[in-house]
Amino acid sequence: AQQAVPNSLANLHWPALYAVFWLLIWTPPGRVGRMVAPAVLLLTALSDILIVAFLPLAALRWLLRRDRYSAALAGLLAIGIMVQMTARFTGSGSRDLTLDPLPPVTGYLLRAVPATVLGEQWLPEAGADPRRLALAAAAWLLLAVVLLVAVRRVTSPRWVLAGAAAAQSVVLYGLPVVLTGVAP
Repeated sequence: AQQAVPNSLANLHWPALYAVFWLLIWTPPGRVGRMVAPAVLLLTALSDILIVAFLPLAALRWLLRRDRYSAALAGLLAIGIMVQMTARFTGSGSRDLTLDPLPPVTGYLLRAVPATVLGEQWLPEAGADPRRLALAAAAWLLLAVVLLVAVRRVTSPRWVLAGAAAAQSVVLYGLPVVLTGVAP
């Protein structure tokens, strides 16, 4: 976020989407948190169509917990999605869908994960540069080692949280690529 967010209010949706993930995982213990969290979720949902990526997570939370707070979060998310879809289908939003699966997959494998694991400054800009491919392989190998350590119970992994975060990262990366046709 350090390259995109400074001096740009138009990019605040990225940290807000990150916050929504944690808001859907966590239940605030206090009254203030239980009031602020839904407000943040609703404001984020009203500001970005990418909020649709969180619908499965919100539904899963509601199905597992079956409480009013989870239902309220899912309902607010649904309201935001309806507003976003209304804008999309009435012509207020202008994004063309690109249903080619190759850019999201290659972008995730060669850019998103390696940049997250190793840092962006190490990765060359060219997509199929041999150095990028080697660094991407190193990043994925490092993740495989971490997974192996977790599977061998050297640590105490939180499998549900890790799985939810991994799935959400794939969806949240792939959705903008499908919407724009560009793998950032």
